[in-house]
Amino acid sequence: FRSLKLSLAANGSTSCPALCVMAWLSDSLTGCKVGDLDLPKELVTLCHPQQSLFDAIEVLSESHLLSVPVLDAENNLLGILDTLSIMGYVVEAAAAEKSELPDCDIASLAKPVATVKLDDSLDEVGNAVAGPLRRVVVLGEAGRPVSIVTQSTLVQFLSQRTDDIEALKKCGLARDFCSSDVVTVNEMM
Repeated sequence: FRSLKLSLAANGSTSCPALCVMAWLSDSLTGCKVGDLDLPKELVTLCHPQQSLFDAIEVLSESHLLSVPVLDAENNLLGILDTLSIMGYVVEAAAAEKSELPDCDIASLAKPVATVKLDDSLDEVGNAVAGPLRRVVVLGEAGRPVSIVTQSTLVQFLSQRTDDIEALKKCGLARDFCSSDVVTVNEMM
């Protein structure tokens, strides 16, 4: 999001209303925290080594998710398993001409994932999810995973901010209601 601000300034494009709105949205993340987001109430996770690849496929499918954190037996975060990793495993098995898909250790397919806390700035989170990770795991007070922030989560948050901007447009600007003349008020004794 910082790169958006820099590119707007470099192009001198801040006079365009749409770009000003985008800059405002970007700036609005700076003052907000992860805890300000409408996060899912229940985090779906996989537990290693109790759950298998086939369990993971079932959990992702039934929950309509693209990724899920993988935890160890003590609920420590090992990484995140996503559908792309599973598809890569399936393609490799097919290329090796295996007659059946062998089960595997889900932790071996889990990718490293960035973590954030509820009081972290959304500006920082926005920069993290804009990259190849596309998601971050939110850690609660005990340092255990409590939720996930994805690109979609931030888009929904920004969409709510866009609605706020539209409402402000309907209210009018201060210059429409205020006098441009200087008014001096003297105290009478």
